[in-house]
Amino acid sequence: MYAAETLSLESIAWLVAASDGIRFESQDHGLLYKWVEQVLVGQEYRQLGKAARGLVRRSIEKMTGLIRFEVTRLIEHLDIFVEAGWPAALRFLYGLSDVVRG
Repeated sequence: MYAAETLSLESIAWLVAASDGIRFESQDHGLLYKWVEQVLVGQEYRQLGKAARGLVRRSIEKMTGLIRFEVTRLIEHLDIFVEAGWPAALRFLYGLSDVVRG
């Protein structure tokens, strides 16, 4: 997989468009979920606007083989952990710097 957590939104848009018809899949779900976490934290997903969040979601779908529902459900489940105060989920959704500051 690629280092999506460091790509610009323009690069992600290009990647999604250029890889039309290509779908990647991971056999190791643990690594897959860790990669999704890195992408969402690196892209500061919760601070993005609606269009940018959609773009990041589409790139995750494309690069993992997960369908839209699965990506949405994964993010929603992490919201539940955040509400319960699970520290790893807080870092996942808001980035460590936001957790430390606030």
